[in-house]
Amino acid sequence: MRTLLLMLITPLLLTACVTPGNPSKSGGLIACGSGHTPVNIKYGDSQITVNPPLSKVKQNSTLVFNLVPNKQANDRVDYEKVLVTIEGKTADSDWINASGTYDADKKLNVCVDPSQSVDVYEYLVKVDGVGQIDPRADVIR
Repeated sequence: MRTLLLMLITPLLLTACVTPGNPSKSGGLIACGSGHTPVNIKYGDSQITVNPPLSKVKQNSTLVFNLVPNKQANDRVDYEKVLVTIEGKTADSDWINASGTYDADKKLNVCVDPSQSVDVYEYLVKVDGVGQIDPRADVIR
């Protein structure tokens, strides 16, 4: 029974894969290659933090942005519904583009192309109504 179920689900999972360099708004991990690098984006009233601020990500892997909104009872804004946009600062880093909300997505996954140049790429994390911050991704072999 398990084997049959696995055989039926595998094609479905494979069709959910995205092309390298394109974002996928998905709560699950998308198989872009081998491995993934988690990046936590915490945000709320007058605050945005990205941890780590310089993430090391391998070619042919996934950069996983975990959205972590502040959930204070006295907040006037429901940060779970606020749009978070991630975009490359230059044409060289536009492969990092993704956007979504915690309410809908919880995680934003970006595939790193196997042929992506080894370099440090700057990108912006923008949180509507809060501001922006500019972390970096170090693509390594």
